[in-house]
Amino acid sequence: MIEKDVIIRNLGDIIPTPTNHGTGEKRVLISNEETSTMITQVAVTMLKKGENVEIHSHPTMEEYFIFLEGECETTINGNIIMCSAGTFLKIPANTKHSLSPTTDIRMITIGIATE
Repeated sequence: MIEKDVIIRNLGDIIPTPTNHGTGEKRVLISNEETSTMITQVAVTMLKKGENVEIHSHPTMEEYFIFLEGECETTINGNIIMCSAGTFLKIPANTKHSLSPTTDIRMITIGIATE
């Protein structure tokens, strides 16, 4: 018997929605309304080459990226890091960052509230 709070989703059944940054799309696996934890969201995010996420920061949220496909130039506090399939990246709260895919990318994005 599966407990009532267990969530099971198939990625292919989730309708893509635009990201909060106005570029690319995401398939949200779980959002903060569905959990009592500090998770704000877990999603699979897709950006096409040229769909840049401009520099920004999240004052009360850490972000974690796991790159699954493609390559991306990621800028963190002015430092450029090349990320590709297999790269894990933690971005602390209130850290300026941007994403500039050099190919189409797919990554898991996890947000964790800090307050």
